[in-house]
Amino acid sequence: MTPEIEQFLVEKLLEERFWNAPLLSEQINRTFEVTIGPRALANHLQRLGYSWKRARYSPAKQLDPDIIQHHQVSLETLKRGLWTAD
Repeated sequence: MTPEIEQFLVEKLLEERFWNAPLLSEQINRTFEVTIGPRALANHLQRLGYSWKRARYSPAKQLDPDIIQHHQVSLETLKRGLWTAD
């Protein structure tokens, strides 16, 4: 693990995006052409003070009521087991 890769990791983890060890490992491979396994990377991140938490989907801000209403019909259709392209 070079200082350049560590700096790269810090920059990636500051992004407003979900990163996990396999995704970071793949990105390091593409950028630096170095293979670091996801488990080894997770261990290194833990030594750097990062901790893993289960990812979950949640809105970052309050959703627009018009958008919710527009998609509510599609959600109800999906709940009934039917598919819609809307």
